[in-house]
Amino acid sequence: MSLNKVNISCAPMYNQSRNNQVLGYLCSSSKNIEKFSEMKSTPIQLFDNTKIYSVGDIVVRNNKAYIMIDGVGLPGNDYGPPRENNWTSLDFDDTKIYKKGEVVNGSDGKIYRMIDGIGAAGASYGPPRPTNWAEQGK
Repeated sequence: MSLNKVNISCAPMYNQSRNNQVLGYLCSSSKNIEKFSEMKSTPIQLFDNTKIYSVGDIVVRNNKAYIMIDGVGLPGNDYGPPRENNWTSLDFDDTKIYKKGEVVNGSDGKIYRMIDGIGAAGASYGPPRPTNWAEQGK
């Protein structure tokens, strides 16, 4: 992967119906990222309630993949997926264009990683299409 230097700034997003609880952060860059060749292939790991996870970590819990969207300071089942404040389920979205390396939950209950960019959105490009998706081990 090759990236130029980028200045990034982030602002918190608040949920006003929950006493202005911080839901996550909206970030933007002051310079475009250039020479992006391939998305980092984030490892998939089984959820471990003794571990502290970082934003971007992908875990599997109850045969479903989740990505950490907001860090927490404590380990434990109470902070694990599917806790919406910290985790987002990686369900396939046929309106999205996926990049090589991204992980999704297929409608068949299996987890897949994009192995070849498709360049178009649509259900016909979704998993388990073997030319674009590889089933991930359990």
